[in-house]
Amino acid sequence: MEIGVFVGASILLVALIYATLNARYRNRRKDKLTDQMIRDRSSHDEK
Repeated sequence: MEIGVFVGASILLVALIYATLNARYRNRRKDKLTDQMIRDRSSHDEK
């Protein structure tokens, strides 16, 4: 019984850490893409 609780808690902890890191890196990539799109639009509007 105790082993099952430990395994369950470990799986939840790993899932939480993975989700947090995944969201952080995904947002950085999204921000870079958004910044590039804004720069492209600005340079296109100036021409």
